[in-house]
Amino acid sequence: MAFSSVALVAGVAALTSSLFKNKELRVNDVFELSKLNKECFESHPQLKIVKNDINTHITGIKDPVYHEVLIEIMAKHNKPVGYFSKLEGRLHYSSPYQISIIKHKPLARLKKQLTNTNSIFASLAYISVLLAIFQSAIEMDSSSVTWMQAAAIILAGLGGVVFSHLLTSLSVQWSENFHRVKDYEYQNVFDEYTNNKMNELGLSENNIITDE
Repeated sequence: MAFSSVALVAGVAALTSSLFKNKELRVNDVFELSKLNKECFESHPQLKIVKNDINTHITGIKDPVYHEVLIEIMAKHNKPVGYFSKLEGRLHYSSPYQISIIKHKPLARLKKQLTNTNSIFASLAYISVLLAIFQSAIEMDSSSVTWMQAAAIILAGLGGVVFSHLLTSLSVQWSENFHRVKDYEYQNVFDEYTNNKMNELGLSENNIITDE
């Protein structure tokens, strides 16, 4: 049937691209950018955009304010790419070296899920639409009327698009849930970072006093 073949090909292609998209390119970009000095980024705004994009990919957090700290933590503890993705939109600097995790209220979490095109609610909506298209395509495809068979092919293409969005949504959910880390574990890592920075700052101040 037209629907199943088109939808399956489109969906599998979307799933593959969403799971493995630009993985090698990201690695190459990191190596290339690591060769550039700070002055290059200051004088070329385009490089800042690329750098922020790569750091977002590495940390899982969009806000560039946190990138440097998060990457330092990830490097020290050998964390995988996207380790902090669960904390997107929930980080807050409570002091210069202290990062805290914002706990959203249930209604805020529900609102975020409802407006997120890659949430479980979105996936359920995709499935509902897909089933409706699937049934309509079957009925039209079995008709002997030419225009209905043509409409079935169009629906098949539309179903393929919806199916690809569904698989992309599922792949994003899989990626976000890959790191089964609790909030308190993240907070422990942040507290350790804060303590280390404060100790370093204390040692630096003591060295200055001693030199004087």
